[in-house]
Amino acid sequence: MASKVLDDMIAELDYYNIKYDMPDIPLDSAQNINLVRNKLKVNIERFKEEQYALRQADEWQEIYEYMNLLIVNNGREKELGDDYTIKVPKSEAAAYLEWIFWKTELSVFCVRQRMKIEGRRSIYIQFMMVTLWCVLMQRSRFELQKYGL
Repeated sequence: MASKVLDDMIAELDYYNIKYDMPDIPLDSAQNINLVRNKLKVNIERFKEEQYALRQADEWQEIYEYMNLLIVNNGREKELGDDYTIKVPKSEAAAYLEWIFWKTELSVFCVRQRMKIEGRRSIYIQFMMVTLWCVLMQRSRFELQKYGL
């Protein structure tokens, strides 16, 4: 069973073209196989986190709409597309505010990384992200005061 799980993990590494080094541990027991599997799992998790961070710059409109819902904070929903609606429950506004900070930081970081790679072609995206960040910072002060945070 452990051997099958390891084989599946190696297939996933290969599928995503993730480079990895097989640890020099004999695969003669379930315990050793699990040690190798756990070491390889770190590579997959790191890859998926990087991919998630890269997607944030393309999701700036969603981040912006969540910020608007935080400002209104009346439990309303916002439809962003076919079968895609967002909502910020009043009781979870502080958690959503923290989440929006995190997503925005990832997004700004990603845009900065892209700008290094692509040069000045993406100046409009950079401008939008800086604007989004400024709006978030200004409005978050209001939200923090509103909730006594």
